[in-house]
Amino acid sequence: MLSKHQYRMAGWAFVLYGGAGVLWFFNLRLLDMSYQPFLHLLPIPFLLHVNLMLMIDFLTLLCGIYLLKQHEPVHRLALPVALVNLLALPIGTLVGGLYLWLYFKAE
Repeated sequence: MLSKHQYRMAGWAFVLYGGAGVLWFFNLRLLDMSYQPFLHLLPIPFLLHVNLMLMIDFLTLLCGIYLLKQHEPVHRLALPVALVNLLALPIGTLVGGLYLWLYFKAE
């Protein structure tokens, strides 16, 4: 059985991946201020997708922080977040797969 301390690698992976996604979103918002006419021509489903990705990346960042702090209840949220991250090829798949591998190895 894995100790809580062994989720540290998955916690750092979550923090780096989620933080990069959140920073990308805010760079897109800064671009929106600079090139307003261009980004307002984008279709609504694309903008909804970008906002959904922000929410998932923010949850990934929070799960990573709480994994590093070794809070036990974080696994209830980290498990579905890792499953969603599996769909984000290729880096999200590695991050989600790492957490899932450690989680199911512990059981």
